[in-house]
Amino acid sequence: MPKKILHINSNPIITSYVQHSYTNAIVDNNRIATVYIDNISDFELGNEEPDLYYEINQNENTLELRDKKQRRSNSFYVRRKCKESDEVIVKLNEVKLLNSLTYVRVSIGTDEEFAQDKDFFFRWNQYDITLRDSQISYPSHFYLYYKLTKTNNVVQVSVSKDKEDWKMIYTEDMNLTQQQDVNIYIQIYYGKNQYEEWKYMNYIQLFYDESDVNTVYLDYFMFPRKGFDASYQYLCHFLDTEYINVTKCFDHYENIHHYIKDSIEQDYYVNISLDEYYVPGRFAYKKVGYHHFNLFYGYNDDLQEYYIL
Repeated sequence: MPKKILHINSNPIITSYVQHSYTNAIVDNNRIATVYIDNISDFELGNEEPDLYYEINQNENTLELRDKKQRRSNSFYVRRKCKESDEVIVKLNEVKLLNSLTYVRVSIGTDEEFAQDKDFFFRWNQYDITLRDSQISYPSHFYLYYKLTKTNNVVQVSVSKDKEDWKMIYTEDMNLTQQQDVNIYIQIYYGKNQYEEWKYMNYIQLFYDESDVNTVYLDYFMFPRKGFDASYQYLCHFLDTEYINVTKCFDHYENIHHYIKDSIEQDYYVNISLDEYYVPGRFAYKKVGYHHFNLFYGYNDDLQEYYIL
C-alpha cells in the first residue's frame, strides 16, 4: 500500500498568505528528536522531572522528545550501569536543529557532568564528531549508527550505516577504574527553541502597499522578495530549500507524479505553482486560469490522491 504523509501542523500560530502559512505549517512542530538506543529498556531516566514531553518505545528501541511551552531545560539524558566489558549503540533518527549546539553525547563516567579526566565521552553534531580533545570529519556522520565498546580498560568508537559493517574511528586505553557508580550516559542537548524566538521577533511588523500586484495589501514585513516567487528564501534558516525548474525533472523521472512521490519519500515537501483551472475542487477549476502555489506533503497510491495545502 504505497502511502506516505509528512508532518503538517494543521493549526500553526501564523496563518496568513502562503509564504508564511506553508513554511510555518512545516516548521511549527514540537517534535525535537527521535533517538535509537539499542536495548533501551536497560536504561533509566537521568532527569528526575523532565521539562519536556518524552516517549520511550521499547519495541523499536527509540526515545522521542517533544517540546514543551516555557520549558527551561536544554538537555535530556538516560543512563545505566556500565559493565566491565560493555557496549552501546546509538543513532539519531530525526532531529530539529533548535540551535547550532544541538548534539548527542555518549559517555562512560561517574556522573552526568563528565567533568573528570578519567571519564570518557564522544559527541556529534551537524558539523563533526568530537572525541575527547579532537574532531573528526566523516561522510554523513550525523545519521550513522555509533557504537561505544568498552573491553576492560580499552574503549573504542565505531560507525556503521546498517549495524552490520562497522568501521572503528577511535580507540584509547583509559585506565577506567571499575566502581559501583560508573555508568553509561546518553545525553541529547537541544538548546533553546530559536524558532519560537524568531517567530515572535519577526511577526510583529506590518507594512501596507496598496499597489501590491498580488492584492495582499497588508502583510508581515520580512526581507525583500525575489522575482515572482512570493516565498523566495522565507525561513531559509529553518528549512533546506531548493528551487528547481520542473522541466529538468523529466531528465530523471518519467513524469511529475514520480518526481513528487520520490521527493516525499526522501522527506522533501514539494511546493509547485499550478494552474488551478486544471485542479479539481478549486474555485477556478474549469472556470478561469489561476496560477497558485500548492504544497504537496503526502500521497496515497491506492486512493490516487495527494495531500496538499
